[in-house]
Amino acid sequence: MIQVGDTIDGYRIAEVIGRGGMGTVYRAVDTGLEKEVALKVIAPHLAEDPTFLGRFRSEAKALARLDAPGIVRVLALRESTRATFIAMEYVDGPPLRKVLREAGALEWPEAVSILRQILGAVEHAHSSGVLHRDLKPSNILLTGDGRVKITDFGLAKIRTADTDLTATHETAGTVAYMSPEQVEGLKHVDERSDLFSVGLIAYEMLTGRLPFSRSGSYYSIQRAIVQEPFEPPSKHVEDLPPRIDQVICRLLEKEADQRYASASDAIEALAPLDAPSRVSTPAALHPRTETAVEDGPSTRAWAAGAAVAALVLASVVLGVSQLLNVEPAPAHSSPTPPDSMAKLAIRTTPAAQLTVNGDSIGESPVEAMEIPSGSVTVRAERQDFATAETTFTADGSHAIDLVLSESRPRTSLEDVATGRVEVRSSPAGALVRVNDREVGVTPVEVSARTGEATVQIEKPGYHPFTSRTEVRSGRATNISATLQVVASTVALRFNPFATVTVDGQQRSIERVTEWSDSLSPGRHRIVARYRSAEWVRVVDLRPGETFQRDVDFTKRVEVRIVAQNDQGQSLPNAEILVDGTPSGYAPQQLELRVGRHRIQVRKDGYLEAERIVDIDTDAGGRITFTLQAVEPSAQSSM
Repeated sequence: MIQVGDTIDGYRIAEVIGRGGMGTVYRAVDTGLEKEVALKVIAPHLAEDPTFLGRFRSEAKALARLDAPGIVRVLALRESTRATFIAMEYVDGPPLRKVLREAGALEWPEAVSILRQILGAVEHAHSSGVLHRDLKPSNILLTGDGRVKITDFGLAKIRTADTDLTATHETAGTVAYMSPEQVEGLKHVDERSDLFSVGLIAYEMLTGRLPFSRSGSYYSIQRAIVQEPFEPPSKHVEDLPPRIDQVICRLLEKEADQRYASASDAIEALAPLDAPSRVSTPAALHPRTETAVEDGPSTRAWAAGAAVAALVLASVVLGVSQLLNVEPAPAHSSPTPPDSMAKLAIRTTPAAQLTVNGDSIGESPVEAMEIPSGSVTVRAERQDFATAETTFTADGSHAIDLVLSESRPRTSLEDVATGRVEVRSSPAGALVRVNDREVGVTPVEVSARTGEATVQIEKPGYHPFTSRTEVRSGRATNISATLQVVASTVALRFNPFATVTVDGQQRSIERVTEWSDSLSPGRHRIVARYRSAEWVRVVDLRPGETFQRDVDFTKRVEVRIVAQNDQGQSLPNAEILVDGTPSGYAPQQLELRVGRHRIQVRKDGYLEAERIVDIDTDAGGRITFTLQAVEPSAQSSM
């Protein structure tokens, strides 16, 4: 197990700054050059997978050729006896998403400056044969001196001279920033798809919003991108130069042929505008060091957030979208603003006055409070009791229980040196680490040194939970976490195309050739329809499981239909009907198209047998129908 302070292949581990499904993110120091870098250490079970490693090595070499000021650089690929990892450029600075959340819309000269730099970096990637396919504000970093750095090529595709775009495991992209051709699942997605995403980013920088509502369903966003006309940015921004309106509207054309052919063409179209070459991010977002106060030590959330964002470039090497799940370690100050809301239930013993992120919310208990997802500090205060406080990353629903101890003087050296940390989780049985030391499974109580402590709660099938809290001398800190189940994934490919319904709700639009989505673990009924054909599967998904299937509606599968009586004796010449159409007599070899079929078998003197059969490329063989003889009395009355 790698720990802070270890040195691996010349890199000294400084701190953990994020964890994801594919591994752990560290800030490290190149001991030879005394230079900060970011390391993505691949999870051991993946490092032992030959197929994964082959893809990992080949894509790492291809993507390391992206060497431009506007792209976070891959520095090294290392495979040692202790770990397999990639070293990358460490970037200090907030993502554009944070700038937009705090500043709202940008002045057009600032927005154009960022847009030009994004287009320049995208042009370099395209000229090197790499498509990003997941451009969005959270993947664009702004350094302290106003430079743009694009990261997170986790859904990238590599163009080579002798092949089409290499395949990934699922339909790529973040739905709100997808191009129409990505939404429709078209196979031939090229550079112009990235330009559409850049247009959406530019629109949001100028107006503070996307050209459609993000509060609707997944399907409504897809429909807006593919079908609904967008208002020009000038409808929301006064005195916007017409040239900017024209450039963004062309980037956002529904048909790829009507967009700019390349990023350099878009840069050229912006050339007449007189705008500064760099943007100055708001001072509040620049790196800074804070002085420690009584309630907790100084923190550097901007550094952790920026480093994780830079590190997600490791996704390029892996070429799988799961790497996008790397989350920055939570901190006390200025977390990256979230895209969703979380719910808190807060209880204290005894009742106490509560503050959340410094804002007073009244007396406990609080049963259901909505707050933006991200780093949250909950503080409980009551006269004659010690203050209780916890900081954690809010994502979903959380139940927080804080126990306030009665104030008392310190009576011994032990009281001064240690406090107690009580950890519970729902569900129970989760592994608990305090300051990277395993202390047992929930529920658990452990002594810890006074000062800041990092508590990590992990359970297979659930997202890890991390909380930073202040351990006070001789007092108890109570942490309760509701663990969020890891979503499952369904990824389907169709020939020629299909529409998809899950549990009775339509989840795709017409002409989808590739479709994937995250589903909650459990049983789901998936239906794909191509014209009159229908493919049906009921899948029981485990947490984190990926169900993949190719559905080819053009193929036919050989099926042998056999009829027998209830004693197992063959019944020759029983008539077979497939979907109501006479199709011969049993025993009969049929070729049935992939999909769902209604098969009936009937014979004089026997009750008709009927069955719904799902035909797939991996299903065929023999289907036996057992016919029940009609009683003579029943025959005479018929």
